[in-house]
Amino acid sequence: MLKTAIHLFPFLTILACDSGTEVKIGTTNSPPSVTMLSPGDGESFNEDSIIHFHAKVSDSYDSPSELTIFWGSDVQGELNSEALLDSLGDLMFSTANLEVGVHVVTLTALDTDGAQTQASVGVEIIDLPEDPTIDVIQPTDEDSAIEGYPFTLLVQTWDARDEFNTLAVTMESDQDGEICQTNPGSNGVAECDALLTAGAHLLTFTVVNSAEFEAQATAYFEVISILDIMMIQMVLPRIKGIVTTMIPRSIQVLQKWKMDWTTIAMVSPMKGRTPMMMMAMDLVRTKVIATIMRLPFIQQP
Repeated sequence: MLKTAIHLFPFLTILACDSGTEVKIGTTNSPPSVTMLSPGDGESFNEDSIIHFHAKVSDSYDSPSELTIFWGSDVQGELNSEALLDSLGDLMFSTANLEVGVHVVTLTALDTDGAQTQASVGVEIIDLPEDPTIDVIQPTDEDSAIEGYPFTLLVQTWDARDEFNTLAVTMESDQDGEICQTNPGSNGVAECDALLTAGAHLLTFTVVNSAEFEAQATAYFEVISILDIMMIQMVLPRIKGIVTTMIPRSIQVLQKWKMDWTTIAMVSPMKGRTPMMMMAMDLVRTKVIATIMRLPFIQQP
């Protein structure tokens, strides 16, 4: 029996060597060392931003490859991470999946003897607006176009999440349907040359970002018929004559009567028209003609 036992010990030793397991005899285990290098505690990040966590981990009992690593958030629980320690114990973990709010992100390192250490850092995820914005630059309330001539439509867009030139902008008319689809420039301005039919249009401008959130803006726009322009050109010489006389005449009426509006309205001169009525008619005509004269495509004789 003693002889058998003597032969048995070398056999057990060989099995241990063949298993490849390192037997740590006489080593006193201590917990791993964990240090968070970045980000700084209390740093803020915009929603959907990629946050890079950098840590340094070491252990006197195990090599870096033998340590078990866990990342977690006090808000979301365990964070899925496949990051591994390199041979020097550096650890990088990147994520864009943290929810809006304040998180305490904790790194846990566990060695093969069950000893563990944690290190934490606080980060804040700032909520960004979901919807983009859009504002009409052109047309303004005073703009109009002539049938058969293009008019440039301009809008200003903005988005907190996407680059401006990746936004999708659509311009439509309630009379003519879709006018165009385009993308803004790097400054957020989108433009489109519209060739619209004559009449009153309700223009709708829509911007959509990559998350399918959208915003709209509207504007009323008048396109003047080419036939109306031809009629204006025919009567323009007479209109010009009226313009040169109506404004001085209105001023003369006020100077002649030198009364307040209520008194003037009660006076009845010849032909049943009060000075108030005459002046009002002149002022209305002045406004209409001034609008016509402002049209950019009228060729005055």
